Amino acid sequence: MLTNNFPQRLYGILERYNKADILGVPTSGNTLYRFKLDYYEFQTVTKNWESNMKTKIGQKVTVRFDLGWEMYLRYFILRATGHTKKSIDDGPNLFNYSITSDDAERVVIELMSDANAVQQTTVIKSSLAKVVQDANLIASTIRE
Repeated sequence: MLTNNFPQRLYGILERYNKADILGVPTSGNTLYRFKLDYYEFQTVTKNWESNMKTKIGQKVTVRFDLGWEMYLRYFILRATGHTKKSIDDGPNLFNYSITSDDAERVVIELMSDANAVQQTTVIKSSLAKVVQDANLIASTIRE
């Protein structure tokens, strides 16, 4: 889901430092520390979402292994973030192990009719938008 790597890279830098060190950064220490906490929470929620979604996918497909479920999840993420089936089909092949885009599309339709899956996905997308926005704000203040 994260195509902008800056938030991840910023977190990677911040995770090397403790709270006191980060808060000691003049003018932006509080913002940087808040970002570190928020990004950690985003990672945790995202990992739980991925696990829940793979479990749901596993119940809907004949593929019986995690790597296959990840392929379905990758397709679901692309569809949930606005890509069309055609644009995905026209791109690089995402599938293997006899998984087809038609079957992945079937799973997307089923997941999109699951209110809990839709709600969890909406939360993840909102959290992602906030993390990216916060990271870009930090970047803009550093550049000034």
